[in-house]
Amino acid sequence: VIMKVVSVLLLCFVLAVSAQSWDSSSWTDSLFGGTLYLCVDDDDVHGAYSEYGVLHGTRNGDKITGEWYEPQYSGATCNNGDFEWELNSNGSAFTGFWTCADDDDERDWSETFISGPSSSSDVLCARFDHGDDVEGSYTLTTASSSFFDICIDDDEYEAAFGSSGSNTDGSESGVVFENGAVVSGEYEVENGVTGVSLVFRLRDGRLGNFFWRYDDNDQINTVTDYNTSAHGYDLYNRNGNASDNDCKGNDNSSSSRSSNTSNSSDDDDSSSAITLVASVFFVIA
Repeated sequence: VIMKVVSVLLLCFVLAVSAQSWDSSSWTDSLFGGTLYLCVDDDDVHGAYSEYGVLHGTRNGDKITGEWYEPQYSGATCNNGDFEWELNSNGSAFTGFWTCADDDDERDWSETFISGPSSSSDVLCARFDHGDDVEGSYTLTTASSSFFDICIDDDEYEAAFGSSGSNTDGSESGVVFENGAVVSGEYEVENGVTGVSLVFRLRDGRLGNFFWRYDDNDQINTVTDYNTSAHGYDLYNRNGNASDNDCKGNDNSSSSRSSNTSNSSDDDDSSSAITLVASVFFVIA
């Protein structure tokens, strides 16, 4: 009888282990120092890591394959590419790799499980809307006087942003991914503050925006700057359409990001080469 009980318990354990599968969850992010959030809907997977990059993939058994996207900056050679992960037998970790869009070299991407579905959400995992693009006129959910006007032209975009009655307006531009659901670029303000930006259209209609400011050494450090004014994750409500003139309106001005998203102006832009640190994807071994 005891042997039968033990056998049953072992069988239950084996079944429990083999039943582990991908689900909405949170994971470590060893490359950028923050957290990787995943949202899994049937076989469709969205994710965001350290409020720096986003990804979209497809689940097939214990594997997920897809594409990742990060901010575009001057001289960037690798801001998007493919990835593949494989979940281990008990769901505690995954191993895999990522590649750049312009080469096939496989670089390690392996992380450890933190928590389950309750730890993630559409906002945290940046679950973007594949049926719409980011074009339009938006207002910060926390500041009704703000504006963010975005226009797409083929595979590029330009935008103007700021706040009514403020002399701190700015502009940004970059490249388009996922048929316009994700755009990636750099922003610049009148007072010399510059940085990188990743914008995406959430499936609830709002706009999400990860941004990071260059520091005095023209670097972005996702580890030391995560909880500082050099970084933020803003949400915008859509107001309507934006004209080409709207999107060009602030080419020579500065950004209310300095006031609306806690960016300060103590880090000046420089013409020297931009270096991204903190073990980011752009550093190719």
